[in-house]
Amino acid sequence: MNNSYSLFSRFLHWGFALFFAVAYLSGEDFPFFIHLVAGLGFLIFLAVKLGWMFASDDLANIKRFHFSGLKEFVKQLLHMQKGEQNHNPLSSFVTVLILTSALATILSGFLLLIDKEFWFTYGHDLKELHEFFANLTLFAVLAHITGVIVDTVIFKHQTYKKILVGSAKFDKKSIAGVGILVLLSGVGFWIYGIFSNIPIQDRNSLYAKECASCHFAYPKELYSAKSWQNIMANLDNHYGDSAELDNNISSKILTYLTSVGQNQKSKTVFGEFEIDGIKESIITNEKFKRVHRHLAREDMKSSCIKCHTDAASGAFRLANIRKKEENLNVENNFNRGR
Repeated sequence: MNNSYSLFSRFLHWGFALFFAVAYLSGEDFPFFIHLVAGLGFLIFLAVKLGWMFASDDLANIKRFHFSGLKEFVKQLLHMQKGEQNHNPLSSFVTVLILTSALATILSGFLLLIDKEFWFTYGHDLKELHEFFANLTLFAVLAHITGVIVDTVIFKHQTYKKILVGSAKFDKKSIAGVGILVLLSGVGFWIYGIFSNIPIQDRNSLYAKECASCHFAYPKELYSAKSWQNIMANLDNHYGDSAELDNNISSKILTYLTSVGQNQKSKTVFGEFEIDGIKESIITNEKFKRVHRHLAREDMKSSCIKCHTDAASGAFRLANIRKKEENLNVENNFNRGR
């Protein structure tokens, strides 16, 4: 086997690192599509990297890793003795930790996109789990970098050069690896196209004029057709207030709210709620309370856009929830504009 890293191995290594960095840094303050695309790239490179660990003929092969003798190796480090180069027992375990936590990060992130009642019930817990594994991956990466620095500065090894320069060899296996990488990239971005196919709400001007002037314009997919019918039938007592409309206007708005259009696909993102007219508001709905169980009742009364940056589009993704410290300013700005 080659005692270096091939060109393809180095490409996988740095591509994997780059996509992780972008995905991690874009988790809060960037548009969600950046985080999602970076996550898909991270998944693709991880999948190919795992396969390459068994197919390569260089230092990336799993056979070049050493998992025995960890205790003895640590003793050598503590006594400042030069340890084994390349994949020593400690670096081998750290590499496995990086790959394992990376896989868990990706899987938990993917599950956040699935439209199932389970994720509506446990979605926030899943988000915390996703963040935990992302931080664990970062910790393992930092441990890996620390090991490289110690190996270079203290023990004067030049191992790091192998992943920077390595071999320029590009054999048939590498060509096959590139082909698989391209294929997975195509499949990955096709999947991205499916999950990102959430059109902006086709805001009806009449609905916006008559309803959104008083409160946030709830996307029509938020409620079932039956719920909208109940709500519109009780406008004379609209949760304690009168919101009566001309029958012609009311009929047109109801037709819009119960129509099935292209944006009906957004139901796959957050589902729909069943509300029984004025007898039940959304904050008393059992499903809504399960989704928002981490909030106090007073917080549930706030406008959706206080927390959900993508509420107007009908997405309501957990990944797009506004940071807590920004909520008050957003709510104040919304109230001033009412």
